[in-house]
Amino acid sequence: MKYFLQREGRSFGPYSFDDLKRYQSEGRIGPDDKVRAEDSEQWVAQTEFFNPPAPMPQAAPAPVFMPPAAPRQAPNPFASPTDANPVWNPPTPPQQQPMQNNPFAPPGAAANPFGAPPAQGGFGAPPAGQPGFGGPPQQGFGGPPAGQPFGGPPQQGFGGPPAGGGFAPNPAASGAWPTPPEMQWWLVLLIGVFCSLFILYWAYTQLVFVKKIDPQSKAMKMILGGWGLLFGGVIVASILGAVVNSSLAIIPILVGMICYLGGIILAILGIFNMRTSIERHYNTVENIGLKLSPVMTFFFNIYYFQYHFSRIAEWKKTGRLSS
Repeated sequence: MKYFLQREGRSFGPYSFDDLKRYQSEGRIGPDDKVRAEDSEQWVAQTEFFNPPAPMPQAAPAPVFMPPAAPRQAPNPFASPTDANPVWNPPTPPQQQPMQNNPFAPPGAAANPFGAPPAQGGFGAPPAGQPGFGGPPQQGFGGPPAGQPFGGPPQQGFGGPPAGGGFAPNPAASGAWPTPPEMQWWLVLLIGVFCSLFILYWAYTQLVFVKKIDPQSKAMKMILGGWGLLFGGVIVASILGAVVNSSLAIIPILVGMICYLGGIILAILGIFNMRTSIERHYNTVENIGLKLSPVMTFFFNIYYFQYHFSRIAEWKKTGRLSS
């Protein structure tokens, strides 16, 4: 049986029960999502779907009081014939009652004198050829889809990249993962033309976001360290240039060049570390099949990242990933 998922008024699916159970364990089903079976029109909350209420125990019927029957005095067979007992009848010896058949025994079996249930049939075993209480369900909430083993690969992923773009379930709608910065890349470029400090601010904003989706990322330390080495080298070179003699002017120049090149190399390594963290997250946790070009990353890093961040932000809002 297949099931459909409803989120924010939109319906996705169909999915198998195993797919939905796996998505729930991965935190990709939100607390407000609803589920319905393909043969039903009623939506139920996902908490009720995965944890149905236990049936109420039925109370045992109250015992019925039966008053004891009045004792009946049997005639004395040894008494002399009287008006009340005109004929003397010898007592009839009691006959042994025939043993009733065992209700647990199968048809044609000998009576069970101990009343124990047989090895087959009865209340403790399911009818022949039919699933019982303890047997695996033929099809239901706990069984695999017809024709597929347990744990088989889903036919359609929950949050996988849609073929050629289009609508896809939003695995981050429940707030499990943050939304990237939403500003368009051309707007970042335009503001940076008039205010160069804004570029530094926006680069730091992207670094903070990458740190949230990948706490193990070293991009922030590498890029901030590169900036510090770059600007610190310029300051140190200026101070040395002011205090040393003209014959030693080559020293501050060399110090400045080493710090400058070291800062640039460290910043570039940090940018590619950002690229690795972004690709890993959006190809595993929130799988949209994101691929980042190394050439575009090297030359247009901040603006190139922002172009994809704005696409992902739109996907998180609308469920549609633009190409």
